[in-house]
Amino acid sequence: MKCGRCGSELENNALVCPFCGQAVPDEARIQEQYRGGQMTRKEFLQLPAMKSCKSNINSCGIILYVLAAINIVIQIVVKSYAFVDALLLLVLGLGIHLGKSRVASVLCLVYGAFNTFYLFYLTGRLSGWWILLIGIDAVTYTFRYHRAWGKYVKDGTLPVEKG
Repeated sequence: MKCGRCGSELENNALVCPFCGQAVPDEARIQEQYRGGQMTRKEFLQLPAMKSCKSNINSCGIILYVLAAINIVIQIVVKSYAFVDALLLLVLGLGIHLGKSRVASVLCLVYGAFNTFYLFYLTGRLSGWWILLIGIDAVTYTFRYHRAWGKYVKDGTLPVEKG
């Protein structure tokens, strides 16, 4: 590995160039660490540049779990016991949170749009829009994650942290 400032040869685990004092960026150390090898999806998701994707995807899944629980409580209180919506929210949450699934994200977006418009049609009030917002966020970040992963698999390019 070479220093980005002075071009001196550095040890693979160097944090700072001993010749000019330049800090070695995390991306350069990670790139050197995985040169010739392939990191797993789990390791890829731990990269500093993927922090935003990871936290947003996880948040979307967790919020869907909470909405499923709220839906179950409401169904029990009104003695309806129609748990289809809660089950759908739970399955979509699992797909997004654990699977980082683009399909689950798109289905959440479609369900959220349908739910919002249907409830507006029935009640005349804007309801259910939070599922639509979660779907938009989930689609944005799952697609961003898969695009970065595909680029890494194709040519070894690591995502760069935007600062």
